[in-house]
Amino acid sequence: RKAVKDYAIGWYPGSNRAVATLVLEDGRRHEIPVDSPEELAAIAAILREPKVYLHDDGLLAARWDEVHQP
Repeated sequence: RKAVKDYAIGWYPGSNRAVATLVLEDGRRHEIPVDSPEELAAIAAILREPKVYLHDDGLLAARWDEVHQP
């Protein structure tokens, strides 16, 4: 997993298209495909959390490790 250090999200109202880009702790950028305004809203809600991680399987999560410990 990699910590999300920064991000950019946006919505093109005329074409109903979204963009979401993450900047990870190692400096790499990761584009997230977004299929709907609802999905963009869910991504935005997660990214508002203070610590967010992108896991190797593609999961974007906040507080995941604190709650889902073995």
